[in-house]
Amino acid sequence: MPAPSNKSASAALPVGYRLGEYAIEAVLGQGGFGITYRARDTRLGAQVAIKEYFPQVYAVRTEKSTIVPGPGADLENYRWGLTEFLKEAQALAKFKHPHIVRVLRFLEANGTAYTIMEYEEGQTLSSYLAQHGGVLDEASLLRVFLPVLSGLEAVHEAGLLHLDIKPDNIYLRANEQPMLIDFGSSRQMRGEASQKITLTPGYCALEQYPGHGEVGPWSDVYGIGAALYRCMTGKGPVDALERHHTLARTHADALRPATAFERPFYATHIRQCVDAALKLAAPERPGSAFVLQQGLMGKDMAQVGKRRPDAVFRAGTGYIGAVLSAPVEEKKSRRPSRPLLERLIALTVVAATFAIITPMTLINLGRMTEAELYDWIEQTRIEAVARVRDAGDWIDEKVFGVKPLPKPTTVAAAPRAAPAPAEPVVAPEMLRPPFPLGEPPAIEIAVPGEPLHAIGFLQHGLVLATASDAGLVQLWDVQTGAVRTTLPAVAHGPGALGVFPSSQWLAAADRGSGIAVFDPLGNRDGLLPGEPDDRVAVIAVSAAGRLLAAAEDNGQLAVWELSQRRRLHELASGKSRPRLLAFSPDERLLLAGDDAGGIAAWDVADGVLVSYRRVHEKPVTAMAFTPDGRLLAVGAKDGTVRFWTAQDDAPGRVHIAGSSPVEHLSFSRDGLWLLAASDDGAIHVWNVDTGEPAGDATAGGGLRAFAATADGKLLAAAGDDNIVRIWK
Repeated sequence: MPAPSNKSASAALPVGYRLGEYAIEAVLGQGGFGITYRARDTRLGAQVAIKEYFPQVYAVRTEKSTIVPGPGADLENYRWGLTEFLKEAQALAKFKHPHIVRVLRFLEANGTAYTIMEYEEGQTLSSYLAQHGGVLDEASLLRVFLPVLSGLEAVHEAGLLHLDIKPDNIYLRANEQPMLIDFGSSRQMRGEASQKITLTPGYCALEQYPGHGEVGPWSDVYGIGAALYRCMTGKGPVDALERHHTLARTHADALRPATAFERPFYATHIRQCVDAALKLAAPERPGSAFVLQQGLMGKDMAQVGKRRPDAVFRAGTGYIGAVLSAPVEEKKSRRPSRPLLERLIALTVVAATFAIITPMTLINLGRMTEAELYDWIEQTRIEAVARVRDAGDWIDEKVFGVKPLPKPTTVAAAPRAAPAPAEPVVAPEMLRPPFPLGEPPAIEIAVPGEPLHAIGFLQHGLVLATASDAGLVQLWDVQTGAVRTTLPAVAHGPGALGVFPSSQWLAAADRGSGIAVFDPLGNRDGLLPGEPDDRVAVIAVSAAGRLLAAAEDNGQLAVWELSQRRRLHELASGKSRPRLLAFSPDERLLLAGDDAGGIAAWDVADGVLVSYRRVHEKPVTAMAFTPDGRLLAVGAKDGTVRFWTAQDDAPGRVHIAGSSPVEHLSFSRDGLWLLAASDDGAIHVWNVDTGEPAGDATAGGGLRAFAATADGKLLAAAGDDNIVRIWK
């Protein structure tokens, strides 16, 4: 852990303070989010590190060491952050990985919470860089980041994110083994203060700024790329938001790519990996921490794909996610393993290449440029490794009698062969839909007052947003069932509550004028320009959270670009009043379903109506795209659901959900399952490929509103009795 701080820490617990069985010995670090101490376990005699939740922008410490939050919004922010702090500690306490900080336990005291972690001597990567010239050589770079990426991949597989990866949060033990530290601080503050404390300029991805997309593993990939860039160039990268604004203004990226630096001691493929990880657009980055790790080791990231597609993920001893490979029949003839021999020879060749004096002499004589030297070194290295592999193949064939594997060719892909009789065993749970059906509701929230007509999840299921027939919009704590806040907004129509797909924000008509965006604490983040002429009936947000569309009762539509609060287009529906809106996953199209059973489609780029198609005999009541955009499901008032493909104008299968209107449709993230909720409270799930039913449930009486989290693990249904039933 970091060396004790010499700075005055008047807000910190004093040395000698007893926190249960732990005695405080020193302050290791202090920031806007909290304080980290070195302490001693008085029972075991071992040293530990203790992190205290203490957001000083929201709270103060009293003379009795108690943390006291401020009133109003500060109290709400403090409580929400404390919940997130404990949630993160609970998850990490179950998690063991050699390159992830180990959480031993957590406890609550002094009006706050503490995380108890293993204490290890060492220093942060930032401190190491400051003591060693500001950069790492290639060997040191890989020695640090390859293990960190292994830990990060395990974290992502467990459903966690870091969102604050930087040299300060990469810790080098005394034996120089790295580990990732300080999880959760980027998700334990919200509102205006979060922008001052938790986002580290240069290291946070563009989508971590509100209105620029959904955060995910790809955001941590950006953080790794930024840390790599810092270690290679000696300077931090230009902030993503600044790059975004500069690119929009000048059509030029303000960040100089790593490949532009003449650094012969970093292989070309390493510099290319860094540039790929620092792409502003999330889809252009490596798909996972594992893919980036493989790329740094010289593999083609485009060919790596998803790690172990036949792996089964389930809970294992001491881990949140353990990987159990499917059984594989052992081969009679096994190819001899030569990785160590190849690496030793390759390293020898590379070392000899860099020791050649002749090219330097040619440079001094003006017969060769430095750029030509670097290209020559790289080509020599590649050819040397290829010759070593060819020699190994010859030894295999002549000495061991094992023919080498055929080299890849660029011929067209052959038709897929019929499956072999013995296929890998797939766990039964992998064949089940992710929707939690078949069990009674886990939570019930009784909402007093007017009947509900819209609901939505925020904070990945921690908060529930509701809208009543009177337009009242409220946020509820799912765990306690208590009202957290009432928004200064109105949502009169069933679709007038726009919950972002990332579950971080929601949009509704502001009580004053226009459409407002709110955070999970009920704070208004911004107001979209343009006052509606009529009542806002429908709101939709794109999957990446970049675009918002709204339809008024008079049929007028508008589209906004959220990051700059720009109104892009004003559209006229023409045929019939829109009942609901949906963006295609790639954000190229905006669809509107209407009372006439038709769907209108506009090109988002230029606002032109590109098509109008009658898809049902009855009014369209629900729409959903598969995440890859290949399939569109459309539900109608007569209880039917039709499937349409992007390549075919004709509808696919037709499912009968019942005689009541289909009020909600949701695809699973893999696009294999479709959930449909009907007006009578019936809930059905189908296998999309086979059309076979895969489960059903009932919401208990008539259904007034329905919602699901993006991963399908939480479902909520509001009935005629104004009780919201939640399955998980």
